[in-house]
Amino acid sequence: MNQADAYFELAVVVIGMAISASDLRSWWESERAHRKEYCLSDQQIDDLIHVCKEHLELLEDGKIDQPKPNIRPRARSRRALI
Repeated sequence: MNQADAYFELAVVVIGMAISASDLRSWWESERAHRKEYCLSDQQIDDLIHVCKEHLELLEDGKIDQPKPNIRPRARSRRALI
């Protein structure tokens, strides 16, 4: 697997992890340099655009559950337990 293919596969996973449209759009813009750096083909870029559009539709339709914050209760101090 070459760098372009590896980047493409990773990008597909990252796109699927996006939890908001604005985050996905920001990621897409910030990754522009990497797409050039890893020499993605026009077809790979078109495929990533398609994956982004599909994921955006799911986000907009509310078909993706938003993760709940991982809030753990504060640990009690030892003094409070004694």
